[in-house]
Amino acid sequence: MLEDIYDVRDPACFTKVNLCCSDGSYYTGATCHLESRLTGHNRGTASKYTRGKRPVTLLATSVAMNKGGDTLRLEIKIKRMPKAKKVACLKAVIKYQEEV
Repeated sequence: MLEDIYDVRDPACFTKVNLCCSDGSYYTGATCHLESRLTGHNRGTASKYTRGKRPVTLLATSVAMNKGGDTLRLEIKIKRMPKAKKVACLKAVIKYQEEV
């Protein structure tokens, strides 16, 4: 499990996550435990936003980053983007991840 790989005491273990909700909206967040966070979103216990928009689907993740710095800045930047720009960025990330 991913929880075994990441050390929660390590501030650089956080990953930025992009989810697609059942209503077509997007959710961006950060976690140190990807599998349990995704399970929580699908159970309705991880976020008020995704609670009524289940099931959610994982679209993309980032590399491990610092929670207080890089991850938070990227999360805020994504949340401020218009939906069309988010979609374009996500498509580029997904295409890149498929090629790697």
